[in-house]
Amino acid sequence: MNKLRANDENVWKDYIRRDDIQVNDEELENDLLQDDESLAAYIEALTSLEQELPKLADQDRFTEKVMRSIPIAEQKYHTKSTWSRNWSRHPLFHYVIAASITLFLMSCGLFDYITLGTEKVIHQTEGQSLSQQLLDKTSSWIDKIKP
Repeated sequence: MNKLRANDENVWKDYIRRDDIQVNDEELENDLLQDDESLAAYIEALTSLEQELPKLADQDRFTEKVMRSIPIAEQKYHTKSTWSRNWSRHPLFHYVIAASITLFLMSCGLFDYITLGTEKVIHQTEGQSLSQQLLDKTSSWIDKIKP
């Protein structure tokens, strides 16, 4: 669009009044977004037509109507009720549970019981391979655990 034409105050007055204009509305709106001079000409035309434009009868009602027409996006913050429902999904909760189970098993001596015969397995004797010794030791652990 011609810059001189977009900066013409009469074009913007016709646009504001919604009179028959030769320029497409989309072109004018794009020009408003991209050109500061066009925006200044639009504001000047709007100011000069301020007395001619109709006034809002009830601004509060208009504001409420506009606000109700705006779709409410998903809340980006957690409310108290959302937090209370989703606390079990928080990673910190899982870490606390895992640490508690580990401490419980350590206090019961389960890890000590599992590692009782490892010193003998580590010292390799002649004749058997290390993998065979580990296999034998594992079998003996399973036999000890089974009643």
